Amino acid sequence: MPEHGGQIREAITRAGVQTVVGDFNDANLADFVGSLGLFSYIWVDMEHSAVPWPELQNISRAADLWGMKSVVRVRANDPSLIALTLGEGVDGIVVPQVNTRADAERVVQAAKFEPIGRRGASYGRKSYNRPRWHSEANDQTFIVIMVESIQGVEALPEILAVPEIDVVFVSHGDLAQSMGLLRNRHHEPAFIEAFDHAIREIVAAGRTAGAAVAEQDIPKYVDMGMGWIKLPEWRTWVAKGGASLAAQVRDSAERRALSSIQDA
Repeated sequence: MPEHGGQIREAITRAGVQTVVGDFNDANLADFVGSLGLFSYIWVDMEHSAVPWPELQNISRAADLWGMKSVVRVRANDPSLIALTLGEGVDGIVVPQVNTRADAERVVQAAKFEPIGRRGASYGRKSYNRPRWHSEANDQTFIVIMVESIQGVEALPEILAVPEIDVVFVSHGDLAQSMGLLRNRHHEPAFIEAFDHAIREIVAAGRTAGAAVAEQDIPKYVDMGMGWIKLPEWRTWVAKGGASLAAQVRDSAERRALSSIQDA
């Protein structure tokens, strides 16, 4: 791990915050991002994009290489899909549309072996040469549930009573859509209040709150106690960095043109 990047990540972790980056569907890209030594988790989206199963294994290997944890957003709260995903060697799952206590319990049952859950007693890539695999997997499997509707926000007291869940992640887009505010969510007071209320409630319960956070909002939500922050996806970095570099070239070219005119 690069020294500078590692120091940044360690400082963030000591402050009780974990950084999550995505959305990745390529092992080489995951390998490069891991080499930066900056981020705690890599997020693979298999709800809104198609990632081949062999590539998912390679993404998880790349994350392992650099000390990052890999988590996968599955497309549904389906026990067979959750078991299949975890069997590919990733560290955890992100399950969408968890809006009741029963939904949350279903996730835990699918992700953990007995005596906690009923995950099929299979093995997988990370079980090799590990005779205590099932108990170790129970300790190590990372579970993120996504609260994505106003129904889920209202049910948070019951959802938060379910053990074995590592992060309760509040979704901006689907929460706003459930309130009929999708297009104006960034400026709609009713949505912002509902979202912030959910984060406060999760933190007050002593659980880890997570969300995708815009760059300008990071200080606000760190101060509120959010502990699992999904940063803007890598395409945003490319766009921002590319625009900055192009602007430097433009400004330099304009200075050169102006200098030529003045010298003429």
